[in-house]
Amino acid sequence: MKEYTAKDLLQTALWAGAVGSISGFVLGLLVAPFEGEKMRRSISYRLEQWGGDVVRLSGRLQPPGTTTEGPGTSEALVADAEERAERIRADIDAILGRMREREAPSA
Repeated sequence: MKEYTAKDLLQTALWAGAVGSISGFVLGLLVAPFEGEKMRRSISYRLEQWGGDVVRLSGRLQPPGTTTEGPGTSEALVADAEERAERIRADIDAILGRMREREAPSA
């Protein structure tokens, strides 16, 4: 019988959480109670909250005294986050556009 380490269990839990989150996000878009701009604002707010949670969690998981590689300044971090947020907004707009096309009555 294979023995699982704490690292294996953590990795599995993080993957399961990511897959579940993505599945829930897509399902939520399909049955969304809001329209257009209101929906995008709601999604943007939730993504920001989740992003903050992930940053706090990753900080707790990192061993003391280690550093992560990445942008070195807070300005670079903000620019990177804004770029990612814009890509997410564009993806959300594309998904909502496809949903509207499906709902539009055929002429």
